[in-house]
Amino acid sequence: MNILEYLNKNNIQISAVCGGNGTCGKCLVSVDGGEPVRACRTEYREGADIRVLSADEDMAVLADASDTGDTADSGRYGIAVDVGTTTIAGVLCDRGSGRLMGRATKLNSGRSFGADVISRIKAAGEGYSVEMQMKLRSDIKEVISELIRTTGIKDIELISLAGNTTMIHTLNGYYLPPLGTFPYEPAHTGLIDSDAGQILGFEEEFIRNTRTIVFPGVSAFVGSDIVAGLYYLNSRNTGERIYGMMDIGTNGEMALVKDSTIYVSSTAAGPVFEGGEISCGTGSVPGAIDHMKIGEDGKAEYTVIGDHSGRPRPATGLCGSGVIDCVSELVRTRRCNEHGTFASDVTDDSTVATDAGYVITRLPVGGRLVFTQDDMRHVQLAKAAIAAGFEILCDKAGIIGVDVQSMFLAGGMGNGINAKSALRIGMIPGVTEKCVSGVGNISLKGAAKLLEGDTDGRLKDIAALRDRCRPVDLASDPTFQERYVSHMDFDM
Repeated sequence: MNILEYLNKNNIQISAVCGGNGTCGKCLVSVDGGEPVRACRTEYREGADIRVLSADEDMAVLADASDTGDTADSGRYGIAVDVGTTTIAGVLCDRGSGRLMGRATKLNSGRSFGADVISRIKAAGEGYSVEMQMKLRSDIKEVISELIRTTGIKDIELISLAGNTTMIHTLNGYYLPPLGTFPYEPAHTGLIDSDAGQILGFEEEFIRNTRTIVFPGVSAFVGSDIVAGLYYLNSRNTGERIYGMMDIGTNGEMALVKDSTIYVSSTAAGPVFEGGEISCGTGSVPGAIDHMKIGEDGKAEYTVIGDHSGRPRPATGLCGSGVIDCVSELVRTRRCNEHGTFASDVTDDSTVATDAGYVITRLPVGGRLVFTQDDMRHVQLAKAAIAAGFEILCDKAGIIGVDVQSMFLAGGMGNGINAKSALRIGMIPGVTEKCVSGVGNISLKGAAKLLEGDTDGRLKDIAALRDRCRPVDLASDPTFQERYVSHMDFDM
């Protein structure tokens, strides 16, 4: 048994982006005070002093769900939870006014089984289903308990949950492996209307019988989080006939609304835009570079996420938005060609050397923060998958990118992306910069929207919206591979 397996069996949290394949280098531990080693590649020895070195517990988790109106508070309360692959976010709201009473967030403990849903499905097939379900239930209960503790409100009338299909299957104990093999058949994607005891395993009397609703999903890779997000966008639509939504994360879910039809799909972007598979990548933690540009002198200028007190921190890596900015700037300054290959005419710290990459900065503890050629290739693969998927959705809708009136980038990653950078690297082909905007955690916002007003009436609206969704299977599209290859390059 290796140390990662030992930690998982004992419910000790650690990030393992690659699912224990030995490629991400994120599952660092110290054994008996020694130098950091990878837990997935180090044999467990009984009695060893093992220290987890991951800094992920400080990761910023987005829990923005407040669209408060002027309605007076009703004194009736509900809780909404977004069950993400990486993070779990919850809010407690007044059901009459929609006013946010409290928020709580937590990293998903299932990260120790891998960063993406494919890794989680694989882990379930290897016998970890029960551990994964127990960890996820515990995480959600922690978020709910924290909301109740911090607000002092125990009288909860309704809990609403939304998440991708893999997370909802994990939560309910459904068999996961069919989600990872053709024809990718989910066990269940319909609405779940039950109670907290049944869905979450709550033992506390005061909340066990609370009505608990899980949003319906669409397919194996378009989950209830997308339906919740679309429900929120639909509720605030100001008359736009054509608009799109992307959750630029590991699973790359996207939707394109044209009149009464909603085309939905997902593409395997991988964990690149969450800092995974990048040699200097990290999550949205203190010390992460979230935005950068290359100055006229060739040196990187950047901003760094501070700690909870707002104090500045030295740069320790690139989070997703920083990765996109970095690639965009390398393209803009022509430090790479249209194929993403780095220039080789200079080797100092302000430019690029083929044997190292673009040197962003020197680290205070020694060494350099470098964006490598291999990092560039990982970004190209991810952005090409997203661009090809979006282009196919446009084809299905009979439009092109410039016809899209609004493109909403969802989630913490989408909220932090510089639209100009995303467009420069070709992630969203054809759309104009003015139509791109971040909308935050719309899965959580949609789940919170359900808490307001007449629940059964809103459930009918959600069912009608889900019926408008048309899943698009990118893998079976004969043009996907050709489009995917064509979007690997940059327009220069």
